[in-house]
Amino acid sequence: KRGDIVDWPVKERDGFVLTAINTVINAFHIRSLGMMAEMATALGKDQEAADYTRMAAKANASFQSKLFDRAKGAYRDGEDTHHTSQHASLFPLAFGIVPEEYIPVVLDAVQKRGMGCSVYAANYLMQGLFLNDAGSRALELITASTDRSWRHMIESGATVTWEAWGLKYKPNQDWNHPWGAAPANLLPRFVLGAEPLTPGWKQASIRPHPGTLSFAKGKTPTPLGPITVGWENRSSFQMNLSLPIG
Repeated sequence: KRGDIVDWPVKERDGFVLTAINTVINAFHIRSLGMMAEMATALGKDQEAADYTRMAAKANASFQSKLFDRAKGAYRDGEDTHHTSQHASLFPLAFGIVPEEYIPVVLDAVQKRGMGCSVYAANYLMQGLFLNDAGSRALELITASTDRSWRHMIESGATVTWEAWGLKYKPNQDWNHPWGAAPANLLPRFVLGAEPLTPGWKQASIRPHPGTLSFAKGKTPTPLGPITVGWENRSSFQMNLSLPIG
């Protein structure tokens, strides 16, 4: 569709060219198929899982062949344009659908744009950076001294997250917008490093991304009880971890 949101407000799309075949929307589609396969597996619906996995693989193969620009090392906004916005690459990076051999160039293309998106897409930008060992860059962007960061919101007197980075970008913005609250999920998932590996947190991954931070401590709720993580990254890396029974 030519009216897909991509990012909001419209001027925050890094010049994204809307075409009938939209890279961002297809990235969401592929990730959704993968998630459906994960859920079907968890529910013991093996045939459905296989069907969704096959559909995801087919869509992904087409996505890579039609939308990746090898010369630029980035994804095009759509099938009928050569424009490569930050958005066209940041979403595939966040969703883990960039082939391993393309990750270095795609990551480089995304990082060069800085915070070239709104608070909505910033969640996915940060996720893509953290997932690809660029956590230091993600933390730099979260706390940047520019007017396109969560530090700017705090320094502007915000007590909840905004719809946009500021009135400059959207004069009629909402002043309590959940989609702007990316650090609320990014910090426990990546800085503390606690994420589920299996449904219900029966197994968990604990993989902190300290970046340039010297310490962090926090608690992540799970159905089995809280996971408490505390680490220090000074002359050596030390972590204290408390897991619930089960």
